Formats: sequence, C-alpha cells, structure tokens
Amino acid sequence: RDARLALGYQGDLLRPHHAFSRLAALGEDGERWGRLTRVGKLAYFWRRLNEAVLRDLVSLPETAKRVQALERLDYDAYAELARFIGFVPALPRGAFAELVAEKPGTRGSTGEARDWSAAEAAEFEAEVAPLAQQLGYEWRLSALRDEPRPAPSAPSLASRVRTLLGGRS
Repeated sequence: RDARLALGYQGDLLRPHHAFSRLAALGEDGERWGRLTRVGKLAYFWRRLNEAVLRDLVSLPETAKRVQALERLDYDAYAELARFIGFVPALPRGAFAELVAEKPGTRGSTGEARDWSAAEAAEFEAEVAPLAQQLGYEWRLSALRDEPRPAPSAPSLASRVRTLLGGRS
C-alpha cells in the first residue's frame, strides 16, 4: 500500500468506497501506523486528536473555549456545558444518569486492558504517554489495569492545558 494515499485511493481494494470512512494515518506516519495493532491505532488517534484540539485552542478567544475532564462530567457540568455552547440542556437528570451508567464502546471493543497482548500494551503506552503525562493522566498499564481511572492529578486539567498553550487558554 502507498502510505501517502487515503485508504479509498489504494488500488487493491474490492470496495474502495468503504474505505473513505476509515481513519488512517498518512505520509511519514502511514507505514508505521499500518503495522500497529488495533489498540495502537486507537491510542495513536487519541493522541493526535487531542494534540490537534490543544493546538486549535490557542487561536480561540477566552470566551469561546472550555476544558472539561470527562471523568468530572456530572449532570451540573453537562448542563453548564450545554448552555456554554448555546443549547438548553435536553437530558433530564435521570436520563443523564442512565447514559452515564451504560458501558461505552461495547460494540467493536478492544477488550479489557488486562487482556491485551504485550504488543498492544507497549503500543498503547508509547502512543499515549507523551500527552497523558502533560495532562496529568496515568498512562502506565500496570497502574491502570486494576484501578478505577482517577481524575488528573493537581494542578487541574484546565491549568495544565493553559500551561501547554503557553499560558494562553
């Protein structure tokens, strides 16, 4: 395959139109990305997506941005976030609680981290560690496997993002 081309432009696909909806790294990262496990690919995109969001935050005025840690997203934070983006909060408190209680990602799951292969674990840590460390999140699987996922350590996620943005958030 040609790592410079999007998946839909690869000549050997039976149904090229199916590939246009798939995420894939291109260019210099494309060949390396193609060798990653499914866990490694997800970790790669977690990092790249969040790095892009942080870069884009720099150009926004203070009144147009907000940092919200998902592990601290309770009903009151959801309602405040909805109002911030200009919507009336649509979910009643009970429906929000039901949504939070559902297990995310049950379709097409990568399985539990404790069941990952050595290659999957190594790729996850290598891809996630640089940004997770900057944001104050644990990234070592040995610490994540059997413990609930804690909120970022002090200082707050918002202040860490401000620091990453050079004092501008």
